[in-house]
Amino acid sequence: MAGQHERENGGTVSSELLQMLSECITAEWLDIGRSLKISDPELHNIKSDYSDRRKEAIYQMLLSWKCKEGSEATHEVLAKALKAAKRVDLAEEVTKSKLGITNSSSQNVDSQVSLGSNGKVTVNISSADLYIKSDQVRPVLVQPVQQVVTYQQPTTKKESLPAKSKPTTWKGSDGCIHQYPVEVTSFSSHYGQEECTAYIASNLAGPSTIYPEYSDSSRSCVFRTYGPWWDMVPSAISPFSNSSCNFYGMDFVDLKLETPVIPWKIRIFETYYPQGVIQIYGAMVSYQKGGICPDVRWHKLWEDEVRESIKETIHEAIVFDPEITIISESVNVIRLIISSKSLEYYTELDAVEIIEVEPDCSGTVLACFCIVDLDIEYKKRLQRLSLGRRDTNSNEHSSRNPPVNYFQKLSEKLILLILSKLGFQDLCRVAQTCTLLKKHCYNPSLFQEVDMQPYWRLVTSEALDSLRITSRVCHLQKLSVSWCSYGNNVKFAAALASLIKEHGTDLRVLRIQGCSFTLDETLLQVAANCQYLEELNLSSSRNVNNSYLCLSHLHSLTRLDMYRACPVEGSMTEILKANPNLQHLNLGNTRTITEFDRIALTIGNHCKNIVSLNLWRAYSLSSNGLNYISQNCIRLEELDIGWCDNIDVQSDCFVTLVKSCSRLKKLFLTAIRHTRDKDIYAFAEYGKCLQFLDIMGAFYVHPSSISNLLKCSRRLLYLDVSYCNQISRQDARFWQTLYTNVNIKRGYMKKDR
Repeated sequence: MAGQHERENGGTVSSELLQMLSECITAEWLDIGRSLKISDPELHNIKSDYSDRRKEAIYQMLLSWKCKEGSEATHEVLAKALKAAKRVDLAEEVTKSKLGITNSSSQNVDSQVSLGSNGKVTVNISSADLYIKSDQVRPVLVQPVQQVVTYQQPTTKKESLPAKSKPTTWKGSDGCIHQYPVEVTSFSSHYGQEECTAYIASNLAGPSTIYPEYSDSSRSCVFRTYGPWWDMVPSAISPFSNSSCNFYGMDFVDLKLETPVIPWKIRIFETYYPQGVIQIYGAMVSYQKGGICPDVRWHKLWEDEVRESIKETIHEAIVFDPEITIISESVNVIRLIISSKSLEYYTELDAVEIIEVEPDCSGTVLACFCIVDLDIEYKKRLQRLSLGRRDTNSNEHSSRNPPVNYFQKLSEKLILLILSKLGFQDLCRVAQTCTLLKKHCYNPSLFQEVDMQPYWRLVTSEALDSLRITSRVCHLQKLSVSWCSYGNNVKFAAALASLIKEHGTDLRVLRIQGCSFTLDETLLQVAANCQYLEELNLSSSRNVNNSYLCLSHLHSLTRLDMYRACPVEGSMTEILKANPNLQHLNLGNTRTITEFDRIALTIGNHCKNIVSLNLWRAYSLSSNGLNYISQNCIRLEELDIGWCDNIDVQSDCFVTLVKSCSRLKKLFLTAIRHTRDKDIYAFAEYGKCLQFLDIMGAFYVHPSSISNLLKCSRRLLYLDVSYCNQISRQDARFWQTLYTNVNIKRGYMKKDR
């Protein structure tokens, strides 16, 4: 047949179709080549070769389709394959052409593609399972239809959700493998408490139980913070001077899969104040004997481009289905990065569903040429030609115009000043450019502060060993390895301990937040070598056997964060006694401490300069313990005793608190149900510096006391009255119109619809 390409299997493909799809590609290479000043003959040869191989790639893609009787092949198949191969331009070209595709219902019909006079493409395909496959894409099963389909804007059909009793892994009606995580292995924070099931990160494991309901549900995963408020309070952590400005993560959660997959789709069920997920990563973890994990390689699957921009609040549950990057490796761990700074309230996640297309078990699927690799190959060829021409020109004039190294004319002090503006990763990149810059980039003055948290997915035990061996960190003063490593990575723990042992003498700040590796040896080295340490952050790093007591050898601590850590009362009291200059202490959700009154007494007697104190969910704290703090820590500016329901409000301990601590700026009394109007009036009278107040869940507070508080507290910026039974949504709206400088929170509930 004229104008057709013949194949051994009898299939035919229209030359017009191949020409149409390839024309929109070759033009881009002409533009690139001319911009690089490549000669027309050289460019013509590349263009011709590229065009021929591009046609062959498209041809192989079309002929790799096979289907059973009754299956369909629509325009979406070709467009989807081209998008998956990162050829969006081709997919748009197919879309603009309004392609129509026909499926033959008879068996043993050869694959055929033809271009009609009406501009539609018709495809007849032989019987077998219909797949598309490439080096970058998992096989994609296409569902059956029996008629000619003309390209139109596709309509979205709401999929039925799996039942709650459905297993964590199953094959859906679409032929895809669906999977829910079986376990939450690590996370940075959660709103709940460890032994319960309400508001904890582990609720992300298993099937969806809340969607499509939009509500504040205790069965969801909720993180500890939201909004910009936590960066404005006295306990806010100062960033390192050279920290990456492109790091926005506030929290993370790691999800373990039962079966390794190459993710095709990831669906996140967000059921309360959605849009908090900003990044998704995947990794393949090979668990060794004893649960030990090696260094892992993380793949970025998706990233929110707008990140911290203000997002419109959505008061409905959504299934977030981002277009993820298709990778060529399987993963069995998914990490979600959360940023709630732009959200109005706590975001809640119900479940995460990972979808993988079932592999072709018969082995009969034809692989098409990798279009992405083809693009990369020809870009490199163009660049080599361009560089070669430039090198030739430079050789011709080298004798007349010797190259000038302008960096050598700059003083070392000026070069170091310029390089000091770069982050850790940028310094490493610049060091690879030339010998001169490598020398300056390795200057120890540039490595006094090393913040590895923004590069957590790249940091390995070898990276720490490299820092230790070189002289770059001989004057190390601040170090953060927060979020780095995964699981119980023995090599990483040993590398960190060795780094601190050799270069920890001048260390002032050490942050090891959200790490799962064993910390015993690291803490021993900190106690032995870091006598000038002022800040230690062990938040959500719980893999410590019995080494907290050694921290009592430190005597210069001004900030200690033990959120979700596991110290016992004896170790904690010794640490507090050894550090009388402590100003910021976080013991939130430390369930191993069972006598918080004893801790409060120690704070009152030995840490009188305390500025911020977080005793969130300290269930054993009583009114007596709170009075110890009120009477002795008069410099207190921030206090969080949320969910401390053992406090007897009738003892007037809150009134005593605000009378004694006149500098109080932040006071969180979350879920202390019996907070009274009398307490609110005392806050208005004595809390002249009060800026942040949370009385969420106070059953007996009336609008009159809140109105008086808003009138008298001129510095107030934040007020949470969610779930206060006596306060309606109309009250909150009215106050918000009167006091525009105060951000008044009242959680969205069903009755507000």
